[in-house]
Amino acid sequence: MTLAATSASAALLMGGITAPPANAVIDIGLPGVVSCDPGKSESSDPLLGPESKADCTDAQTSVIATIGDAILGVVLPDFPLGLSSLNGAIAVPVQDPLGAVTLVPAFATISGTGYNTALAILGGNATASSDYFASGAIAIAALDGTANADALFGGALALGVAGTATAQALPLGIAIANAMPIIGGGSADATALGGIATATTTIFGDRDVVCTALYGTASIADEDGKSQGSCTSVLFIFQQNSAGEGEPTWYAIKNPFDVGLMSPFGDNFADLMAGLGGVLPLPPELIDLMAGKFVPQFQSDLVRISFDGGSPKVESDLPDFLGGLFGQNDTSATTNASATAPETLSAQVDGAPATASTVESTPEPVVIDDGGDSGANAPAAVDLLGGDSGAGSPGGTGDLLSIG
Repeated sequence: MTLAATSASAALLMGGITAPPANAVIDIGLPGVVSCDPGKSESSDPLLGPESKADCTDAQTSVIATIGDAILGVVLPDFPLGLSSLNGAIAVPVQDPLGAVTLVPAFATISGTGYNTALAILGGNATASSDYFASGAIAIAALDGTANADALFGGALALGVAGTATAQALPLGIAIANAMPIIGGGSADATALGGIATATTTIFGDRDVVCTALYGTASIADEDGKSQGSCTSVLFIFQQNSAGEGEPTWYAIKNPFDVGLMSPFGDNFADLMAGLGGVLPLPPELIDLMAGKFVPQFQSDLVRISFDGGSPKVESDLPDFLGGLFGQNDTSATTNASATAPETLSAQVDGAPATASTVESTPEPVVIDDGGDSGANAPAAVDLLGGDSGAGSPGGTGDLLSIG
């Protein structure tokens, strides 16, 4: 139902949509717009310009749509759309008001026996394919974007707004690819098996990849194909991460006790939708969905290592995580002495005797440097070999061990 509600949000933005009869795809009622139910197809016939097409010939009516409509009738009786009304394809080209001249064609295609929805709005190409009743694929393309969603015993959502989004869900996986650069182009790709993987790049500044899956991959790139971030997970906590082209690649064991929640559409976009919730003419359920942050993401690393730059770097966020955890639980014991300036413990091996001050309740990194800077230009992480750590690290609250 979550995936179906997401596709409904894009359809409702078109305006002028009325609830259709059961088992029929929604009819936007605009000239030049084509739509189809499973097993059928429809093409436009403009006087000038290329035709648009909605193709459902290789799709079957979803069993889950029928069951879902019955559940929606009980849980959300006032919800304006049923799942069956979105089990199809809709193509909305860029054209003149009469539908006689097509400027940018639109193509929407669904196939398979699962729950499939394809929406191509104001040009673009949307393809959704899933097999077996427990699968669902939703592809939404807009502004001449491309969206491809494919699912097998899982759920896939691809949203391409002037960008290219590809989502592939394998058994028990949820894959969400969200490419909304609006201008300039870009791409987002996500694959998930037994968990969730999301890739997000938006005009609002979101650049996020999440891999919380038995096996998952996610990547985003700009219009030139230059990587802006990627991740791969195996058995959930074993992960490879990079902040983009030119940044280090980190191999990490994630901290399974440090988990946060993020929006699959980007936190900045979610915050915007939350702020506009009372203004937009959309059902509250859709606003809640688009503003929700429900994708789990590991926030820190037990250990991570990078081999970029010719020498290994090893870092950990565990001491900082434990320090913050126990520090928060000990706030009631704060005294006047602990309320003074932060106290640290520092040791240097640089031909000078080590010095020490009293210890802060949340320990700062122990620094051992064979000749690197100390003071304002010192690296944030411990650097046993004099290398620079911290930059490009994908970690959580701090870089507390570095070899490199």
